[in-house]
Amino acid sequence: MIADKPYCLKSVAKVFRSSAACLLIICGQFAAWITEAGAENILKKALFENCDLAEAEAAKLSVQAREEFYAYLQRVIEMQVDSVRKVLSESVAGPSSAHPPAMPWVGSPDLNVWRVFEPTREIEAKECALRILRSAAPHSLVVVPQMFRLTQEKRFSFAFRAAIEGTAWAIIQAAAKNAEYQVRAEIFAEFLEHHDSSSWYLAQNALIELHAQSVPFLAGELRGPDEKLRREIIDILLRIDDQGNEIGRHILPLLDSSEDGLRAKVASLLSRLPAVYGEAFPIVVRHLSDPGPAVKQEFCRTLAVILSSAQAEQLQVSPELLEMLFKHLSSSSAEQRDIVERGILVLAKSPPDALAKLQVLQKSEDSDLRRRALKLIGALGFQGDAVFNSLVEALYDPSLPVRREAIAAMGKQTGRDEQIIAALMRVLRSVYNKNDPVAIEQLILESAVIAQKLRRGPELSRMVPYFIDGLAFRGGTGSIEQSGEPMPAPLMNSAVTALIHIGTDSLPLATKALRSKDALVRRRAIAVMSEIEPLDSRRAEAVIQMLKDPEAEVRAEAIDALPVFGPLMIQPAEEALQWKERKARLGAAEVLVASGRDAPLILNVLREGYRLAPCKEKVELINRFRQVEEFHSDEEQRQVIDCLIGEEGDSSRFIAALIQLAPLLPKAASVLEEAMRGAVLSSAAKFQLAKNFALLGINEHVVVEILVAMLREGDKSVRARAALLLGKMGSKANAAVPALKAVFEDPGQEMLLRQKAAVAVTRIDAAQIDYSSFFLQELSGLHYQWAQHSVSQLDAALAVPLIVRALKESPPERRALIVRILSNFGQDAQSAAADVAMLLREEDPALHFESLVVMLRISPAAPEVEPALRRELTGRFAERLYREKFPPEAGDNLQKIIDQPQSFVQYRAARRMLKKLAEHKNT
Repeated sequence: MIADKPYCLKSVAKVFRSSAACLLIICGQFAAWITEAGAENILKKALFENCDLAEAEAAKLSVQAREEFYAYLQRVIEMQVDSVRKVLSESVAGPSSAHPPAMPWVGSPDLNVWRVFEPTREIEAKECALRILRSAAPHSLVVVPQMFRLTQEKRFSFAFRAAIEGTAWAIIQAAAKNAEYQVRAEIFAEFLEHHDSSSWYLAQNALIELHAQSVPFLAGELRGPDEKLRREIIDILLRIDDQGNEIGRHILPLLDSSEDGLRAKVASLLSRLPAVYGEAFPIVVRHLSDPGPAVKQEFCRTLAVILSSAQAEQLQVSPELLEMLFKHLSSSSAEQRDIVERGILVLAKSPPDALAKLQVLQKSEDSDLRRRALKLIGALGFQGDAVFNSLVEALYDPSLPVRREAIAAMGKQTGRDEQIIAALMRVLRSVYNKNDPVAIEQLILESAVIAQKLRRGPELSRMVPYFIDGLAFRGGTGSIEQSGEPMPAPLMNSAVTALIHIGTDSLPLATKALRSKDALVRRRAIAVMSEIEPLDSRRAEAVIQMLKDPEAEVRAEAIDALPVFGPLMIQPAEEALQWKERKARLGAAEVLVASGRDAPLILNVLREGYRLAPCKEKVELINRFRQVEEFHSDEEQRQVIDCLIGEEGDSSRFIAALIQLAPLLPKAASVLEEAMRGAVLSSAAKFQLAKNFALLGINEHVVVEILVAMLREGDKSVRARAALLLGKMGSKANAAVPALKAVFEDPGQEMLLRQKAAVAVTRIDAAQIDYSSFFLQELSGLHYQWAQHSVSQLDAALAVPLIVRALKESPPERRALIVRILSNFGQDAQSAAADVAMLLREEDPALHFESLVVMLRISPAAPEVEPALRRELTGRFAERLYREKFPPEAGDNLQKIIDQPQSFVQYRAARRMLKKLAEHKNT
């Protein structure tokens, strides 16, 4: 009977004409050969005529035979639909390295088994192969990596590719749930081989789903040389566990790698795993002495993250670790010293030990170390005579930064106010005697800062002259700005605050400072005068006198300060309305307006000042006086219009001023309309005015006339903007329809402009144009993206039905792009929800994804959304889905998935997306 094998097979094939039977004949022959059964079993196996029996027989195979059989089933799945015989014969002739070896029995020279297949039955054979592989899970996991590649085969239908993917995923889930099944490392390695292919998302999901076994393998693969693959692996690890509870213990040993790049990468990864901060901290500290500068820097950054985390207070610090931190403080770069210094500050839980080490650093030859030692002494709150005496000694350090830090630390010594003031006075006199302006500035700054914490009294008042001097310094170098708007400087602000803290003892010198030649000093003196309680009329009068100051900034400071004096400043301010200095009168009027006064004299002063002011000041005056309703007269509006017409530069600030004065009175509006018709104003200015026509009170017919004229201008951007604005005007722009239609119907015009014109006509009067046909035609042409953008500018009532129609009539490859347009309309596209929900049944991955995005935005509560979302969370577009923005209601579906996940991948993806949604809601 063995000799008659070929004949028997051919005879059986004639009897059983289903491909399932044919496949199972082969399965039976295969099983008989690899199990070395007797010849009598061959015919028995050949009698199997359905997939159920084949599935049952496959379950009886030995472990080795199974894997060979699964590989053969995979070859059945990937056969060409139209040439089964050719593909199988090629596999006999010699398998490629990308596929498993052909089975021994197939290679027998006297047995051309492939000939028993009939091409018309191949689909059934493939489906049977998938069914057997699914039932053999998890042992059939060995062929899943190759199945991933088959899901990307364009020669297969969407449905069949989905069936392959579904089978592969079922096998992966079975392996994940079977605690006894051990996934071999070579299978994980095959998954990683997909990292440069379109099936990579499937391999990532497999590695995530099999996390219980894949994490150690992935951690070990970080040692590989491929930098891109390292980044991919780190991303997978973080998607498995972004806190470090599971992956952290596998990552920590990699810190001891001999490769710089890997240690740096692992240090960076650990900074994102708060669950292992406690374990990682001592390792990171030890590695701060790493010889590789890039590695050391990465470890420092990781240390900085750990120290700024909520877990920092729970870190356990041994004396050895503290000793190492002090050592690194001496040997690191400036950036790294900052981080180590922060570490000592957070972790120095044994003050006596830390103090001894800091006192040693105080005597270092490195001035930066001396400064840092003083900073830590102050921050850690060390007290006592020895500490204070060392701070006094440091006041005379050759390094200015050290002296500054000594003053700052001295301010944290408690119960020593008089001693501190005496020490500060001595050091300030010393630097004045040396005539060192930089040192004077810096030491006054530090003294002013700590003076605010010292007890008021005669001793502290002795420092007033130094703080008055501090009003004159601009920045951090002691230099004086010669031009431009002076920026607020820390020293000036600290000096003002210190003088206010000292109180009335500061007033005599502050009053004298009002007469300083330095405008900035005068400004700060005004601040001091207006902040010290109790206020009095003499100071109010002194500040009102500053309204005569030649510098606008000083006058503005006085105007801002005077309302603090309340009734005390009313009488002198009213008297100031009679002064001969125009700007002083104007300042007094502004102060009185702010205090609620509305006397006719005040209004006259405002009008006079506005009339005489140059254009630039007019704009500023409008900002100041817009609360005076009577001030908005035709004359003031006409003057701003004159400024706008005569302005050669940027006209936007005058248009903004007109908007503040709006609505325009009839005469002013008429003047502005004439200016818009003329050639004086730029197209940009005309468009800006037209855009605000309703607010300004400009006649809509004039606006339409201006915009129609713009349609004929050469600048294409102006023409497009004019068309859009006409469309937004709706029926008010009926007169523009002929001009817009002319643009639309002109084939010589740019397509983008034609589309803008078509949208505009549709918004004005939809009956005037067949926009639907135009839109559908353009969607199938070269300019389909412009068509998408244009229709999104229509009102939802017009656009949504049009988009729904386009979904039904456009080419299949464009539907994913078309449905996306509905996202722009949000809840206004609710009427399309049923049509979009139907698209969630489509096999096209891109169309399914875009439809889900739309549903999450317009109807997240629809019953079809949750299953579709589950699918996309593990699909090829999962990362794109994560980057999308959705309304908070979309979180309900994510929470349902988290509560009842179908896989670990799904659970982690839903949690990650819900977290991002919450962050977006909070911001």
